[in-house]
Amino acid sequence: MAVNTRILEFKNVNLLTLRLILRSTDFLSIEQNLNDFLSTPNGQLLHGENIVIDAYALFQPITWSKLVELLARYKISVIGIFTNKGLKPSIEDAGFKFIELPNSSKETSSASIQSNEAPKPEVSSVKTEQKPVVPQPIASSKPSQNLIIERQLRSGERVYAEGGDLVVIGDVSAGAEIIADGNIHVYGHLNGRAVAGAKGDTEAKIFTTHLNPSLVAIAGFYRLFDGDFKTDALGKAAVVSLLGETLQFNPLRM
Repeated sequence: MAVNTRILEFKNVNLLTLRLILRSTDFLSIEQNLNDFLSTPNGQLLHGENIVIDAYALFQPITWSKLVELLARYKISVIGIFTNKGLKPSIEDAGFKFIELPNSSKETSSASIQSNEAPKPEVSSVKTEQKPVVPQPIASSKPSQNLIIERQLRSGERVYAEGGDLVVIGDVSAGAEIIADGNIHVYGHLNGRAVAGAKGDTEAKIFTTHLNPSLVAIAGFYRLFDGDFKTDALGKAAVVSLLGETLQFNPLRM
């Protein structure tokens, strides 16, 4: 029997989500790292987000319910848990969803085995400012294309140009987020978060006629504008690029 599309309909959707990578089964260390990080200005950007837990590097289960409860204190919801199949029963027995991701931490896991060293207690979210926590797009077969938005993006809106550049003709308000696998162009005030080269393109750039963001990121390297960071490009037409592992802020010659 066919579904009545006037009532409901099933359609494919591409979602952006954050991935929390675990490299230790020491729950006390995980708890301390998470509490410390999520209380910082960087960590507060994640409050209210949906995430996937990537536990592929673990070979022993942890108390999944405690970790989920800990994240819930910061209004962070867990969509599912990705790990090796050996830990799948413990995840399902705890009542959580076992999922698979195209970009896993398998490389990290293999390196730990070959070195014969125990992984250091670490949560991937707890990084320096050069190691970001940014949305990692889930791959799809959708054709690559550029995306043009001809309006203001308001707080709470999130736009993703998969496989191409994103052009916004209008302001990007504080609290809005724009993401592109390629370059980002904002012909207006960039006041929200901008993530270019979301799938690792180090040649991607961010162009704007007025730079005043809360965060910018290129290929996984980011800069948080929290009052401590100063640049002559702030409040002006500017281009943001990546040189090695450092973001560069330069005037945009119109």
